[in-house]
Amino acid sequence: MSDSGGSFDGAGQLTAAQANAAMLALTARLQSTLGERGAAGEPSGLDEKEAPGEDGAPGDDGASGEPLSGETPGTGGEATAAGPPVAVAAHTTQSPVTVAGFDRMLVEELGLSSVAAHVQASAATAGLDPPPYFGTEVLARMLELRYEHPVGSQRLDLFPGQAITRAEAAWSLAALMSMNDWSVSSAREALSAFELPQMSAAQRQALTLAVSRIGYPYVWGGTTDNTADGLEHGGFDCSGFAWRVFKVSGLPWGKKIRGRTAAEQARNGWRPRSSSPATCCSSARRTSTAGPPRATSSTRASTWGTTG
Repeated sequence: MSDSGGSFDGAGQLTAAQANAAMLALTARLQSTLGERGAAGEPSGLDEKEAPGEDGAPGDDGASGEPLSGETPGTGGEATAAGPPVAVAAHTTQSPVTVAGFDRMLVEELGLSSVAAHVQASAATAGLDPPPYFGTEVLARMLELRYEHPVGSQRLDLFPGQAITRAEAAWSLAALMSMNDWSVSSAREALSAFELPQMSAAQRQALTLAVSRIGYPYVWGGTTDNTADGLEHGGFDCSGFAWRVFKVSGLPWGKKIRGRTAAEQARNGWRPRSSSPATCCSSARRTSTAGPPRATSSTRASTWGTTG
C-alpha cells in the first residue's frame, strides 16, 4: 500500500448493486462475530443499527441530543418471540456510490447512525450549516475508514461527493473488519458527548467554513479546494487549513497570520486567543477526532479536513 498508485489507479466506480452485496456480506460477518462472542460470554463493544434516511442523514434517533440507546449491528433493532433480531443490511439506490454515501453505509453497519445524527444535529443547532453527510463523515474519519494516499499519489484522493472506487471501498471494508471493539466503543463514547461551545458571530463564520470542508483530503502543503496552489490535488495540511479558513477567505483574523507553514506562523507570533475562532475550531476538532491511531490510515484526514 506504500505505492497506492499501483493498487488504486484505474479502479472502477462502485455501483449500488456492488455496495449492497458488500453490505449483505458484512452484516452476515458481523452477526457471526457477535454470535461467537456471545457464546463465549465476551462483550461485543458494538451496538445495533437503526434505519437511516436513504443515502443521507441517519434516522432521527439521538438527533435531539437525548441519551443514545445501545444497539446491535446488522439488526433491525427489535427482538421477536422467535429469537434475536433479524439482520438488515445497509442499502443504497445511489449509483455510482459516492464516498459520503459509502461511509454512511459503513457507519450504519457499525450501529453508529444515531451517534452520527447527534453530531449532525449539534453542528446544525450551533448554526454551522453542516453538509448533510457531516455526522457520518466525522465518524468515518474518526474510525479511520478512509485511505490516505501518500505524496506522489494524492491525485487519487477523493472528495466526499465523488464516486468511490471499488479499490477504495475494499480498503475501507478491510479496515472495518480489522477494527477492534475498543475503537467503536471509544468513538461512541466520545461523540455521544459531542457539543460545541457558545460562539461569537466571528467564530461561527470561521467554523461554518471549516465544517463545510468535512472529509476533504489531507494534502501535504495544500491550501486550496482545488489545484490553484500547484499541487496534484485539492486539499489541506494542518497549517494550510488554517490558511484556507482565515487567510484565503479574507476573514479578519487572517490578517494576523504572517506565515504559511506552522513553523512560520509560530515564529511570527500568531497565537490564537482562547476566544478566537481558531481556538474554537481546534477544540471542537480535538473533541471529534480523538481515537487510537492506525498505521495504515491517517488521523490527519480528520473532521475539519486536517489535523496534520
